Amino acid sequence: MMKRDETMTSAMTAWLRVGRGRQWRAALLALLTIAAALPLLSSCQQRQESNVLDNAYQALVAGRHAEVLTLTEQHLRQRPDDIDALLLNSYSVQVTASDRGAPSKAIFNLDRATNLAPSRYDVWYVYGWVLYENARYEDAIKALEKAEALIMDLKAPGASDQALLASARFLIGRCCMHSNLPKGLAYLQVLRLQEPYRRWPELYNTMAILSLKQGLYSNALGWLGEGLRLDPNNVGLLRNIAVVYDIYLANPRLARVFYVRCLGALGQDSPGAAKVREQILLRLRQLPPES
Repeated sequence: MMKRDETMTSAMTAWLRVGRGRQWRAALLALLTIAAALPLLSSCQQRQESNVLDNAYQALVAGRHAEVLTLTEQHLRQRPDDIDALLLNSYSVQVTASDRGAPSKAIFNLDRATNLAPSRYDVWYVYGWVLYENARYEDAIKALEKAEALIMDLKAPGASDQALLASARFLIGRCCMHSNLPKGLAYLQVLRLQEPYRRWPELYNTMAILSLKQGLYSNALGWLGEGLRLDPNNVGLLRNIAVVYDIYLANPRLARVFYVRCLGALGQDSPGAAKVREQILLRLRQLPPES
């Protein structure tokens, strides 16, 4: 039988490797683009030298991150404390991550930016995302909670503000999942009532994994079931349900059912599918035979 810590790791990472869990990442990147670029719409109107950052903004929206880096680095040589340039540059540095030192550069620049502009929630939000992407979860929570507090203090938050607020809460929940902090469940519960999160299987998967780590096995199954109703062939959810029945509830019969369903849902060309299939088949051979 697999050891519990190995199974926990499997349950936590399976959906990221082979599931259809890219939906929230695509939406998050869109919101990050807004966070990194929207301040320019107002600030560039007041700039005498706005052409470089205007062009960087257009390149960012088009996904031309190498061009963003060239333009913002050119601008930062003249104005090293320009917050908008630091924000655009750091975002593109993290997205491209072309060398090992890239994340450190992004974190360094955003740390500077938060000191230069401590009241800008967009800076704290992007800073929190970069920290999250680099597995610095406790630091990410602090940055994201700062962004949350600043948005909550706005007198008349707009639609983009509300979208970033919800996204910050989702990222806080993800950080809490990785750090096994129960407060993450409260953040995630709120999102169950909001679009588009209530339709994301990944929201329920995140809640399930955090519940599992808290020893709330029945709750974990409930959240996984909610996600599965949204996406009946979600490989990660099916596998995680099988793991809960197999390791935590000692129910090999139902574990076998969901392992087999997971095998049926695996696509031939899915990233990591061959490895997952091999692991599941091995586990099925280890389960006691059906009576």
